Amino acid sequence: MRRGRGRGFTLIEVLVALTIISLLTTMLWGFFSQTMGTKTHVEAAHDRYQAVRVALNRMAREIAMAFIVKAAPPTEVRTFDTIFRGWPEGRTYRLDFTAFAHVRLHKDVHESDQCEISYFVGPDPDLPYVTHLFRREDPDLDLDPERGGTVQVLAEYVTGFKLLFYDPQDEEWREDWDTTEAIGQVDRLPRAVRIELSFLDERGVEVTLSTIARVHLEKTVCDER
Repeated sequence: MRRGRGRGFTLIEVLVALTIISLLTTMLWGFFSQTMGTKTHVEAAHDRYQAVRVALNRMAREIAMAFIVKAAPPTEVRTFDTIFRGWPEGRTYRLDFTAFAHVRLHKDVHESDQCEISYFVGPDPDLPYVTHLFRREDPDLDLDPERGGTVQVLAEYVTGFKLLFYDPQDEEWREDWDTTEAIGQVDRLPRAVRIELSFLDERGVEVTLSTIARVHLEKTVCDER
């Protein structure tokens, strides 16, 4: 008997098989690419939300430790001023205050837990159309409690920053608070501060998160410096 020869693939069959494999590979790559893109998108959104929550928690914790020293008589010489002053600047706010919130990072430094703190919104140095929430801290109390110290970004890509101050005397929320003016709230702090931070989410939609800081010391403290 004569053995029959095995039939091989024709060129057309090979081309069809390669085409099918290419289509399947393209579909699988598209699926995995979309999955990885979604994962990256979700992680970026989560990171942005988390960064804003961390900023809110930090501000609430530091505002809760705010204090002011009773205003000195005109005849008394003082080497430092304490302050709690918050007011609107356009769509955002600025807050300057003194607090028992400083953390000493180095041994044997001449620093206490007292410090000057500021929160404000400003443009990115390299991207003028992008705004961030900045935090200023100065561990040395002086006669200019709104300047000095170091400034760092507290939250990125912030579009709005709003504060409301609860006045226990009038039992209402105020849009500003100023312990430096006679017509303001001299020698007293708000009972609570409502903090709102707005930012753009991954879809470009503005989102606002908020929290309330309870101020522990509503009255002035004695000057022991």
